[in-house]
Amino acid sequence: MEATARVAIPEGDPLDTFICGSNYPGPSLVQPVAQALAELHAQAAGPLPQIQTPPQRATLSDLAEWIGFVLPDLGRRTADLAGALAKELVPVTPQPGFAHGDFYASQVLIGPQGDRRVVGVLDLDEAHVGDPYTDLASFAAHLTSDAIRGHVPRDRAAPLIAAFNEQYARVTRRPLSRHLPLYTATAMFRLLPHPFRRRETDWPERTAALLAGIEEMLARSVSDV
Repeated sequence: MEATARVAIPEGDPLDTFICGSNYPGPSLVQPVAQALAELHAQAAGPLPQIQTPPQRATLSDLAEWIGFVLPDLGRRTADLAGALAKELVPVTPQPGFAHGDFYASQVLIGPQGDRRVVGVLDLDEAHVGDPYTDLASFAAHLTSDAIRGHVPRDRAAPLIAAFNEQYARVTRRPLSRHLPLYTATAMFRLLPHPFRRRETDWPERTAALLAGIEEMLARSVSDV
């Protein structure tokens, strides 16, 4: 089926149902989604609010303090990780543009239109002027987090992220930001409360697994610079 990108459609199924479904078509599934995001980023930002991206150090440390409160055994590690992320983010100069602000698979609908598939992007209430690559980071962070927590088959997450990023770079005709791995680690850090807030089984173990994943991701991003 031919795929095409569109910024908004009135109906369709969430992307994550395709990712997790038994009829999963493979990583090419996200290519039109990457194209839709690129088209969205090409829009004029206009009078949208300007938000500092990546987040300020205080945002990360506050979240680390919260994790330390609900899981004291992880308090020191989480605080150290927040500090390490903040340190790496200090010299980063974001490239301002149109950013969705909360982009991940559940914010995308895929629906049929004749013999084509169209893509719809939902929930633009957090759209702002910021670094567009934080949207790619959010998409990757959610997929990685979901895979670690058992919501997405582990062997699907990395190929989907790679296909998404490659298509985005192809459509925009720009190389990916060298800060993308760091942005992804930061976005994933902000997902640490999800196992607790969503009352997931074995949420302390899942939080610890997420923390380990972020530590590994940050180590790789620093070594690649």
